[in-house]
Amino acid sequence: MDVDDSETTKFNGINGDSRRLGVLYDERMCKHHTPDGDYHPENPYRIRAIWNKLHAAGILQRCVVLKGKEAEDKHILAVHSKNHVKLIKKISSKEFDSQRDKIAAKLNSIYFNEGSSEAAYLAAGSVIDVAEKVAEGDLDSGIAIVRPPGHHAEHDEAMGFCLFNNIAVAASFILNERPDLGIKKILIVDWDVHHGNATQKMFWEDPRVLFFSVHRHEFGSFYPATHDGFYTQVGEGPGAGYNINVPWENGRCGDADYLAVWDHILLPVAEEYNPDMIMVSAGFDAAVGDPLGGCCVTPYGYSIMLKKLMNLAQGKIVLALEGGYNLDSIANSMLACAELLLDGRTVNKSSETYPFESTWQVIQAVRQELSPFWPILSDEIPDNLISKKVPLPEVLLSSSDSDDEANGRLKTLEEVLQGITFSQLEVKEDSQGQAVNVTQPWRSELSKTDIWYAAFGSNLWCPRLLCYIRGGQVEGMKRQCTGSMDTTPPKEILWKSFPHRLFFGREYSSTWGQGGVAFLNPESNSEEKSYLCLYRITLEQFNDLLYQENNASGTLSDNPLLDIANLNKVTSSPSNSIEVPTGKGWYHNLLYLGKECNIPILTMTCSHSDMEGFKSGKIPICSPAKEYVNTLVRGLAEGPLSKEEASEYIQKASTKPLRNLQNELVQTKSKPYLYKISEKQNVDAPTPLKIDHPLAVLPSLPQNTYPPPPKKTLSPSSSPKKKHIKKTPPPKKQTPPPPSPTKTPSLPPPQNDHILPPIEEEFELNSPQRELPQNTLLPPAPVENEAATKEQTLERRSLPPVGPKPQVLPPPVVDVPQNEGSSQLKFLDGETNAHPTKANSNTSHPARDVICWMVRS
Repeated sequence: MDVDDSETTKFNGINGDSRRLGVLYDERMCKHHTPDGDYHPENPYRIRAIWNKLHAAGILQRCVVLKGKEAEDKHILAVHSKNHVKLIKKISSKEFDSQRDKIAAKLNSIYFNEGSSEAAYLAAGSVIDVAEKVAEGDLDSGIAIVRPPGHHAEHDEAMGFCLFNNIAVAASFILNERPDLGIKKILIVDWDVHHGNATQKMFWEDPRVLFFSVHRHEFGSFYPATHDGFYTQVGEGPGAGYNINVPWENGRCGDADYLAVWDHILLPVAEEYNPDMIMVSAGFDAAVGDPLGGCCVTPYGYSIMLKKLMNLAQGKIVLALEGGYNLDSIANSMLACAELLLDGRTVNKSSETYPFESTWQVIQAVRQELSPFWPILSDEIPDNLISKKVPLPEVLLSSSDSDDEANGRLKTLEEVLQGITFSQLEVKEDSQGQAVNVTQPWRSELSKTDIWYAAFGSNLWCPRLLCYIRGGQVEGMKRQCTGSMDTTPPKEILWKSFPHRLFFGREYSSTWGQGGVAFLNPESNSEEKSYLCLYRITLEQFNDLLYQENNASGTLSDNPLLDIANLNKVTSSPSNSIEVPTGKGWYHNLLYLGKECNIPILTMTCSHSDMEGFKSGKIPICSPAKEYVNTLVRGLAEGPLSKEEASEYIQKASTKPLRNLQNELVQTKSKPYLYKISEKQNVDAPTPLKIDHPLAVLPSLPQNTYPPPPKKTLSPSSSPKKKHIKKTPPPKKQTPPPPSPTKTPSLPPPQNDHILPPIEEEFELNSPQRELPQNTLLPPAPVENEAATKEQTLERRSLPPVGPKPQVLPPPVVDVPQNEGSSQLKFLDGETNAHPTKANSNTSHPARDVICWMVRS
């Protein structure tokens, strides 16, 4: 292929030779955006920012400027299935107008609109075009400024903002369709902060591609939240040893960490592999300031990583844009790479830090795993190098995780450079990375105060709660949590029930996608009972959790959302609630639920005005989605309920209509139930399982429609009876007294046949009509003194101390046998006893109360 010489200016390259850099950009790829115009981190402004930066810096005048080119189906089909290609090709057509959003909701972090198909074909075809020109020798290197990105797009499914796997399509094209070009071995370097899961799978058994990915992994808790990115995943068959993963155990990794990996893993292997061409999945979400990545790579770092690769494959390098969501960061980082590819210039100064201690640990583990395939990695790293390390700083709040995306904004560089020591970095006139060491006096003060955070939604499951503490995500979540400044796990955990109504509202959340999320009615009602998991954390951690839950703008640095004064105010307020300034978040109403061990119990829920909106239908009631339900059931099954009881509890909360408390009799306050179980029950230690119950496919309740009320009547003059879980014959029909003229009319019957029928049967756990199941948890009998009340409290457990490999963060084990592992029961008097097995299950012990938390080894 010919390239017009008039489009480029010749100059001296790295070795004094003339180099030609191609830059491809096409505005048509900006047609892919959210269907409703809402903000999304993967948006058209990303590629526009890069293009404008290169133009302003005078780079484009020195490059070969290329226009986008759509890929052919046959080339995409080399790595994607026929069904997937067919879907992406037609998803933007009019025939999919009514289905487009529903299809996107079933996928992992994907949106579609009328321009998605064209953009996807342009992105894949453009990377092919640039790679082909570099392979032919018409260009020395090339940059493809494309979107949507590609490295998460699986063989048969779009995923993680990615529709087609652009880099895999291009590599397959060069190797299979153009063997005449002499490119027999390709090195793919993926420096995006997320693991290139799909690219790895597509070349899993292919030795013609050496795939290298360095990414945040955190033991499988960081997106895409699988174990595919672990360093033990090295390929299979002929491809064994040709798949290299370097999984960071934490965020905040910067230049020193990445360059240490280059020097001690990538370059030694790459030099021995001797590729004919290099393709870079150039995601810049590990850049300092990125709202999703949480790492601190500077433009200097990217340029040095690229410069080290220029010594391989005769400098035949193609950069294809992947992620990166801070417009300044991606523009400056790509500019640094473009200048390096043109004439070898890097930014003037570098970081003066050393790698983290955890970085050296990961490097040594990867080298040991790969040494059977690459003997050059068998040599020990000198001690004088490993000794140059720094401790891990505090977690950065580089982004928020909320159910309301409207307030989200990208962080500036100054906002995230806290706790990281850098020298001043420069990209021409721009100053990037001035070291900022900001202390927050309020954090020290609030870290000395403990509160109980009472969770009723997805945080019922401890690994989900720890995402707010340590960062990351669990199975089913669509986005990552950034974590708290203080990553210490909760000191204690216990379960209680409270006289408040659990329900599910809203139709979409940025964390879980389609479906309702949990809310707690801020008004108490003795006829209601909801199970809450109480986590003992510091007030500082609670502020960080509150901030992430509500998508507050900026970073939580100047002032806390809940200080000591407001804590005292909410605990003494007659309303037992206070609203905090969190913007447009959904959980800005703090509810005081009493005290446990003289420590206040707080939860966050909707405001009273929002509650009225739910009742009136102004704010939609909506059933939760499958992934969200699974998380709730996992949590409840590790606490007071069995899996079946948890499913029934969630189903009832999803289908029972909201009632207007103003039209009900005044309820008296009642103490929450505290649960105890007997050792005689031999309760098995709960194991998280994947739950697929009927509720997972509940349809959303249309606005202003409700399930029919229960088929029983109450005399307006009668006192409300305490709810019993009792199986009795249907009550005899009674004729209600005539309604008074002021009585509120009953709710209308449903207008459609999609609403589940109400639960009409009631069961009494201690009824002689049926035998108690083994795992039943009974409410305690009423007590008359405080000493007896204390005996009802669950024995608490302490989480294990923070270690280098926390075991609570990986995705839940699926289909694990219930009796796998060992467990212990802890008696209230402090004595411990091994959980009875089948062999010793008949061993008799005096009846006594034990905790319902089992510690599994």
